[in-house]
Amino acid sequence: LRTMVLSALFITDLSGKSIISRNYRGDVPITKALERFSNYLSEVEDETKKPVFCIDDNGDMYTGDDVGSSGAGGETYVYVQHNNLYLCAVTRMNSNVVLILSYLYKLAQVFKDYF
Repeated sequence: LRTMVLSALFITDLSGKSIISRNYRGDVPITKALERFSNYLSEVEDETKKPVFCIDDNGDMYTGDDVGSSGAGGETYVYVQHNNLYLCAVTRMNSNVVLILSYLYKLAQVFKDYF
């Protein structure tokens, strides 16, 4: 039995305001995930932003080499920017980040071709 890797997927504008969202697994409250992503976009300087960051169960944020150093638990955010949109995936599982990035880029390409 295969299960969905992503807990949630959402598309936001550049400020982090949700345009569309989907909660697949129900293990991440979508409003909290959107709030955390929006906070990341506004609080972290553009030069230091990474496409992957983690927020542990205590609400502490980890980026870069520190991702995964807090042990088990928490949410991993993976995002890409396409023009004036962010496509962001959230997972609580130990997921393949490269596969998620590939999915997000393919999704952006589908939207570009369709619209």
